[in-house]
Amino acid sequence: MIPALRRVLAPAVLALLLAGPAAGATLLLTGTPGAAVRLDGRDLGTLPLDALDVAAGSHALSATLKGMLPLDVEMRIDADDAVVRRHLRLQPMSRRDAVAYSLVLAGLGQRYEGRPRLGWALTAAEVGGLLTALAGELAVQNHRDDYELAMAYYRDALLPADIAFYRAQAADAWSAADDAGKLRDTAAAVAVGAVVIGVIDAWLRFPSLEAGAGPAPAPPPETAAATATAGSGFHVGWSLRW
Repeated sequence: MIPALRRVLAPAVLALLLAGPAAGATLLLTGTPGAAVRLDGRDLGTLPLDALDVAAGSHALSATLKGMLPLDVEMRIDADDAVVRRHLRLQPMSRRDAVAYSLVLAGLGQRYEGRPRLGWALTAAEVGGLLTALAGELAVQNHRDDYELAMAYYRDALLPADIAFYRAQAADAWSAADDAGKLRDTAAAVAVGAVVIGVIDAWLRFPSLEAGAGPAPAPPPETAAATATAGSGFHVGWSLRW
């Protein structure tokens, strides 16, 4: 009985394995012209795109464009879908938001603008500077306490050797407090400088769209059917570089 069952099931299993992926659908993508699109980590090109054949199942769809906030979409295609339409409308970044983020924490604006390396460097400079300044301030307080204690012993000392010892101890504590104060001030200046640089950089190097001829923005899916043909247009922006 079992051998006979195996002979019946084996061809069926083999047919399923050779059948390949489940049936899919035709994917029609519209959205912000020039946006780079990725599907499941694979580059598809820039909008507008031709129709794509996509297998049924869950897919990760993303779109990026300079000067725009990145868009990530989880998409589900069922086996009975014939045509699936998705409109990838990217939202423009805000220069004011970029500056505000950099003002709150150095580097946040740069990461918002898509420049993570500089962003993390500025964040590290501010956080490191603040922590070092705090440590320097604590060291100043400790050395000043040592100075006050040494001076108290110095004023009460009677023997010449004790007087010389406590005087030298007070001088060392004062010098150490002065050095710690300089370290504190330098570290604080680094932290403030990181914020200032971050704010200025976020304002001056804010990413904007390139200017030039290009296709007119694609209409959303609900209005695409009402448009017989897609015309050409002109999109305008500006970019500041140095």
